[in-house]
Amino acid sequence: MATYNVRRGDTLSAIAARFNTSVSALAKANNIANPDRILAGQRLQVPGKSDGFDRPASRPAPPPSQPAATPAPSA
Repeated sequence: MATYNVRRGDTLSAIAARFNTSVSALAKANNIANPDRILAGQRLQVPGKSDGFDRPASRPAPPPSQPAATPAPSA
């Protein structure tokens, strides 16, 4: 389980999305009665993650770009 340090402006739903979990799972893991009330500096346990501190879920790499087409030589 990873730990996340709440920053000013964070919401439980944004943190849940960032770590690919649910608001209810975060609230339950941290005994949060009101998910609309979290405080900057609060440390949250993120369920299901053990890959490091304050690291969001990775995003897939974009597909490789197509090489530019070269014009056919003139005859």
